[in-house]
Amino acid sequence: MKIAIPVVNNQDKKYQIAGAFNSSPCICVFDTDAADYHWVSVDDIASKTENLMEGFKKNGFDAVAVFDMKPMALNIFSSLGITVYKSVGTDLEKTILGLKKNSLSCYTSQDAMDHASLCPGICNSCSTSNTCKPE
Repeated sequence: MKIAIPVVNNQDKKYQIAGAFNSSPCICVFDTDAADYHWVSVDDIASKTENLMEGFKKNGFDAVAVFDMKPMALNIFSSLGITVYKSVGTDLEKTILGLKKNSLSCYTSQDAMDHASLCPGICNSCSTSNTCKPE
């Protein structure tokens, strides 16, 4: 299984999970079959004109692990057949350990609704693109 996890960067904070994929320049890719992980740029997953979520599907990702997921994003990942796991806070290493042990729970609609009010509301509307632009 190939799992994408948004991280703050691929340097000094590469073990810190980012708030969302659209605010992360890098992704940690964890391959459960190989029990190995590495970091890639978001641009390596989806081109500037391509939808990031569709880029995950096109590149063979089966799942993502996040600590926050908005309801619309959860719905889109689900419709693409991509499982969404809850990370262990912002700790990448604990999250990967949880994935190895198969102990992470799936992110539910209720989880997404509980965090829905955390959106800063600076966008005109929710989007599946990898950028959020305030009006």
